[in-house]
Amino acid sequence: MTRLDLYVCREMVRYFFILLLMVVVVFVVVDYLSNADRFFAAGLSGYKSIYYVLLKLPREIIHILPLCFFLSILAALGMVNRSNELIALKGGGIGPAILLRPVFAVAFFISMFGILLADTISPMASAEVNAIRYGELRPGAVQVQRKENIRIRKDDFFIYIKEVNLDDERLEGIRIHELKRDGFFPVRRILAQSGFFVDEGWVLEDVVEQVLDRKEDGVFTVRSYPAFAFDVGLNLSDFERIRSAASEMGIRELWRYMHKIEREGFDVTGYRVDFFGKTAFPFASLALCFLAVLISLRPSMKKNMAVGMGYGIGIAFMYWICYSFSMSLGYGGVLPAAFAAWMPNCLFAALGIYGLLGLD
Repeated sequence: MTRLDLYVCREMVRYFFILLLMVVVVFVVVDYLSNADRFFAAGLSGYKSIYYVLLKLPREIIHILPLCFFLSILAALGMVNRSNELIALKGGGIGPAILLRPVFAVAFFISMFGILLADTISPMASAEVNAIRYGELRPGAVQVQRKENIRIRKDDFFIYIKEVNLDDERLEGIRIHELKRDGFFPVRRILAQSGFFVDEGWVLEDVVEQVLDRKEDGVFTVRSYPAFAFDVGLNLSDFERIRSAASEMGIRELWRYMHKIEREGFDVTGYRVDFFGKTAFPFASLALCFLAVLISLRPSMKKNMAVGMGYGIGIAFMYWICYSFSMSLGYGGVLPAAFAAWMPNCLFAALGIYGLLGLD
């Protein structure tokens, strides 16, 4: 690396860590205060409450890395532009494109750091966060971590659910065994092809019910119903932890699990989108660095850096909207999973490169 590369890298890294520290401190304070009533109601100690908030940091850091790096480029190169160092570079025969080299190097390093967090520390921290959330903050919640092959013990019922779709609020492949209170002998069995959630519980469809005849031991009476209301005290909110399942798996673990359940015949659209999202989002730093360089080297940045920083925040916000919308289309099956996750990166990188081609 040349001295110019080292100088630009040092300035970007310095601003990056300042911004990252500020955002982390604000997040910890705001998150603790917003959940303080839940901590007090659950009887969590001050140490456990702080521990719970800090465990959220790895996942949040992955989300804010691109924004902090984007703003650090604007700050570092904006100062280069404002202090006439850019004019000195041009006078020495060095074009502004040379500044892309250190920016790209740091962006690549930060993207790799984000991938490492997403595959190692973040899943472990998310698992601990969910254990505290559903074990101590919401002790009555059902401990369900996957949406396939779910087995639940609830009072006198043993329940098996082949698949739960939270988006459609539906259940598939349901088997319910009701046991005697004084033993393990089944007194009723319910088989249903599907079902859906209602306020009062579940409505099962295409139901076969087998009830033990109390007059004759070992004899079951069989009835069929097109629809059957069933209330076991489990509602849609009790299955919310399923949404956190992907966050508790690293990139490699999610890849293996996705292919495992796909071979078993389950729909893996959601997991596939989550997988490509985990691999694509950390590279937002690389995708946005071109636009950051473009904004920081414009003549308007020399006169008013605040306006340039405002543009930067606006662009980062637009990227987040585009990413969220594209991922939603992926979850809905409108777009292929890989395209839904990587499309925002490709779009914003293309816009940045196109703008830099016209930069003097």
